[in-house]
Amino acid sequence: EWHGKQIKTTKTQSDSYDVIFHLFGEQRIPSLLGMIQFSSKKHIFVNSEQYPADVMKQFLGDAEYGEASVDPYDAENVRSTIIEQIEKLPKDARIAFNLTGGTKLMYAGALAACRKVNATPFYFDSRNNKTIFLNDFDSVETKLIPSVETFIKLNSNDLSLSNSGRWNDIPDINNLDRKKLTKHLWKQRSALSELYKKIAPFNDHPRRNFQFTSKNISVSLKEGQKAEITIKSRDGKVACYSFNNWPNFARYLSGGWFEEYTYMRLEPYLKSGQIKDLRIGLEVSFKEDSTDQQSLEVKRRLGHLFGDTYQELDIVFTDGKRLYIIECKAGSVKGEYVRKLESITRYFGGIGGRGLLACCFPPRSAVVKQKANQASNVELFAGSFLFEELEALIYRHCHQK
Repeated sequence: EWHGKQIKTTKTQSDSYDVIFHLFGEQRIPSLLGMIQFSSKKHIFVNSEQYPADVMKQFLGDAEYGEASVDPYDAENVRSTIIEQIEKLPKDARIAFNLTGGTKLMYAGALAACRKVNATPFYFDSRNNKTIFLNDFDSVETKLIPSVETFIKLNSNDLSLSNSGRWNDIPDINNLDRKKLTKHLWKQRSALSELYKKIAPFNDHPRRNFQFTSKNISVSLKEGQKAEITIKSRDGKVACYSFNNWPNFARYLSGGWFEEYTYMRLEPYLKSGQIKDLRIGLEVSFKEDSTDQQSLEVKRRLGHLFGDTYQELDIVFTDGKRLYIIECKAGSVKGEYVRKLESITRYFGGIGGRGLLACCFPPRSAVVKQKANQASNVELFAGSFLFEELEALIYRHCHQK
């Protein structure tokens, strides 16, 4: 009876189903893509005890949630468990199978169940951004994930966004003189770097006055949080900038300017639609009420990434296919930065996430370059041609077929 009624639904592909079975494992993006690509009244996640699927509830909308617990290395157990779920459904239910995640034996068992009832099996080809229907191998473009926050929420456990990292939320960020100064500091980055050690102690003390001078640059924060900077160029020209009420001026001078400049260089890609979302200073924190044993275990495991409370991502964006995290280093670079970025990128971006280490100056140590070359998900960009190389990578990734 199932065979006779379901065979009619497989002659043409559908965008809407009554139930979609998702093979759910360590990688969560395939299940999310299945929920974005097709509408369904119910989503059932076929998973093992090791990988609970509760995290997917936040993306359900009006759809119903279901789980089918299986042994991921027993194909017959997978097949029979799914069949038991199907027997509870109406005979005319339109069923599809997302066979992208899970183990190979989960795939085998789920495909067998799918064949038995002539449901529609599909698979996400992330390399070519295609959704492939496994009945006839027809394919369509996979829909994009438009928000950075979706990646963060999908891959984070017991974490929340404490700062959404939106450009316009930064006080006075669109001040034209501030943008002009930021561009000027990129050209004078070598001279400014001579002051980093002197300025750094003031980063955690907003409103505290200071005044420092190098051979080319003079900076100060005076009473009333009045920020001033004077820059003398090689040709003898002197540029003076003055800003009222800038209590975090020290933090800007010791590296915040480089994050802002990086954002400004990438913003045209956002406006053109090649980048779908772009954030600066996005903060991910532990939830305030996370005091249960499982939450405490998460805190313990993430201690090397988060410190006590939160992790700030300098620049983060998505092209709709993967998450990119840029760590901006205006001063010296250490090998530990590569390791930390590698872990952060894997945690928040999943297997497809990309970490980009942007450095004002090439690393002095060959160890840093070696670690970056060995990292599977991190690339190093440094020196005068940093942004040309970074923009070339973004253009290449955004136009991959």
